[in-house]
Amino acid sequence: MSLRAKLNEQLNELALLSEQAMPDYLLIYNPWPDHFAHFKGPFSDEIIAPTGELNRLDYWLGRLDKVYRDAGIYPQTLWGMAGDHGLAPVYHTLNPELVLQDALKQRGVELKISKISSDEGEGPKITNNLNPPSLHGVDLVIASTAGGNYMLDFFNSDRGWQVQPLYQELTRFKVREGKALDMVSLLADELQESLDYLVVRQSDCTLDSCSVRLVGYRNGLRRDEMISRESGVIRYQALDAKGAPELLALAQSNPYLAPLSDVQLSAKQQLLELCLGSAKGCSAEQWRSLAAMSPRPDAVVQLAHLYDEDRAGTINLFPKEGFGYNTLVPGRHAGEHYLEKDAFIGFWGETVKPGQRLGPLDNGSLAPTLYQYLTGEQVEVGNNGWGYPSVLSSLN
Repeated sequence: MSLRAKLNEQLNELALLSEQAMPDYLLIYNPWPDHFAHFKGPFSDEIIAPTGELNRLDYWLGRLDKVYRDAGIYPQTLWGMAGDHGLAPVYHTLNPELVLQDALKQRGVELKISKISSDEGEGPKITNNLNPPSLHGVDLVIASTAGGNYMLDFFNSDRGWQVQPLYQELTRFKVREGKALDMVSLLADELQESLDYLVVRQSDCTLDSCSVRLVGYRNGLRRDEMISRESGVIRYQALDAKGAPELLALAQSNPYLAPLSDVQLSAKQQLLELCLGSAKGCSAEQWRSLAAMSPRPDAVVQLAHLYDEDRAGTINLFPKEGFGYNTLVPGRHAGEHYLEKDAFIGFWGETVKPGQRLGPLDNGSLAPTLYQYLTGEQVEVGNNGWGYPSVLSSLN
């Protein structure tokens, strides 16, 4: 009885002390670089000046690092940090639905359009996410993400309103006046000055297979290209001209990175010939290796999976560099340009080899890596709910 009482006393004392100890897992979220870069621009003084948010973030990381060193637990600590996304500057803004409405009025057509989301700088458009107002009778529903992607939902599939229409169906869009319009051409033509390219389903899409069409203008000429995937193989080809597709600029070099070495140039040329020079296509890993040496890392693979869910919309618009769709702020993301994709992800600590550099990664790889380090359990994609791999094997 005395021993039990003593143990209870000591356990209570230990429980009180544990609240003052260093946590086994610490999560910190810092929103300020993102917020200031959206509202002031990614190259503003609020971001890159000596008193800007990047230096402020560096200061607090240093303070945290010192706390763990002073506590004597630094050798047992793995640090991981991921940026949500990069940001590109916006110099011109417009709302594509206004351009579309003007073009339709010139053709004697008026559609009922509903906008259900907003970008930074605007108030919310949906007031009740559990019981939103009915969209019955609406021809077109619009949503957007942070100025870099603009999504249009149409409801005119020949197979019914519950099925996403395909490219061919959108070339004969049925309007109330009984007319049929080529909505893909209309959008691409009217937005030619600001549109990088648009994406639409070429075929029905599932997790196993999909074909999407890219439409955009280059040097005043319309380009139609297709990305298709089947059984782990992805193909990217031009539909309207001989030669390689060019909308995703795979052959170009990234102006924000150091020039490619002779070895890298040789590897890139081999991948270009392998992936674009034949109809065989390439794996997702090969496409990522190729796109990593271009201005738009991972563009092919991400667009190949854009329509994994029906909720991805019918037509997705991606604006040119310097343009923002449906935004009031000078910083955008969600597009396909390098600055928007250039988010930081990294790990450090005494368990990480000095000088190691990770290649292109999804931000989703951060959590599985930390989990595997803390628990010792092997993370395997597709098992136990994991959708991203751990990169721990490359850190040891």
